[in-house]
Amino acid sequence: MRNILLLGDLHCGSTEGLWHPDFITREGQKIKISPLQEELYDKWLLLQEKLPDYEAVFLLGDITHGLGSKDFGKDVIDCDLHDQLQCAIKLLKPVTKGKKVVVITGSRYHSSIDYDIDRGLAEVLHAKFGGAISNIRLKGTDVVINIAHGIGSRPIYTGTRMNQDVFNAILTEHLLKMPEVSVIIRAHFHIFSYFAIYGKHYIYIPGWNTIRKGRFVTRWYFRQPDIGAVLLSIDNDNNVYVKPYLFKLKSERKNIYVL
Repeated sequence: MRNILLLGDLHCGSTEGLWHPDFITREGQKIKISPLQEELYDKWLLLQEKLPDYEAVFLLGDITHGLGSKDFGKDVIDCDLHDQLQCAIKLLKPVTKGKKVVVITGSRYHSSIDYDIDRGLAEVLHAKFGGAISNIRLKGTDVVINIAHGIGSRPIYTGTRMNQDVFNAILTEHLLKMPEVSVIIRAHFHIFSYFAIYGKHYIYIPGWNTIRKGRFVTRWYFRQPDIGAVLLSIDNDNNVYVKPYLFKLKSERKNIYVL
């Protein structure tokens, strides 16, 4: 069995994202994280305990949070992109050590117009940089995997987006414009969703950003994120298996102001 760990949307640097509690900024400071982030980090360690052996890791974008331009920087605990990148590396090194790693570009507003932070992450991790979208095949298998961070859509109607992508994949393959793809993987919406049809597997992976309260999420406030990762497995007959690792946060439901 060939196993691939699918990770994305860590949002290092966000007040609601994953942050290493022992990370020291280049100014020599240790940032105090919230109880919710402490619990999130505990789940990150629990994930590593639960995972079986795997040979590759796909990092599907938004590993850092950037400057928080969509919410005027109010959701950022460290606006130094160097710190965000180094903290992400500290978190990721235990899960990427000795593995084949592919890094995909995330949302531009979580990076920088002056520096490609995703490419920088790939260089530090000695990973393959896949750009915005890539087709990947593990040696010894016939399974082609298409990976990208995300595409424009609404997280409420992920099924519509997934069906459209499968239809378009079949069409372009029929027209001999694209290689035949067996698995399509996306991130961005911070939810886990999976279905298989016509021999194609479509996966939305969860993230590591907790409850969303920014002004730009009011339209789908009640669709809060899933926390975790996905293990993609391929057997000797090229059959595909999908196993999510999802975690509940106890403190997440306490988002209530008492007057």
